[in-house]
Amino acid sequence: MKKIPRLRSEAEEREFWANEDSADYIDWSKAKKVVFPNLKPSLRTISLRLAELMLEELKRLADKHDVPYQSLIKLWGIAHLCGWPHILWSWTDDLKHP
Repeated sequence: MKKIPRLRSEAEEREFWANEDSADYIDWSKAKKVVFPNLKPSLRTISLRLAELMLEELKRLADKHDVPYQSLIKLWGIAHLCGWPHILWSWTDDLKHP
C-alpha cells in the first residue's frame, strides 16, 4: 500500500484523488459501512419564473405521476446533469404541444 501524501487544501485533495486509484492507498477489504443519520445535504432556495401555462402543464404532469411539481423539476435537472435524457422524455410523452 502506498502512503497517502499530506495534502494542503481541499482543491489539492480533489486533484490528487481525481488522478489516483484509491485501491493503491486503502485496503477496501477492511472497510466498514458507516451511516450518518443526521447528515443533511446543503440546499439553497431559488426563485424560478415560469410562464403560467408552463407551470400549469408541469403541475398537471406531476399530478399524473403523483409527485410534487417541484420534485419533478428537480428530477429532470438531475437526469439532465447525469446524462439520462431517456428519463426526461419518458415522463413527457403526453405533454401538450402548441
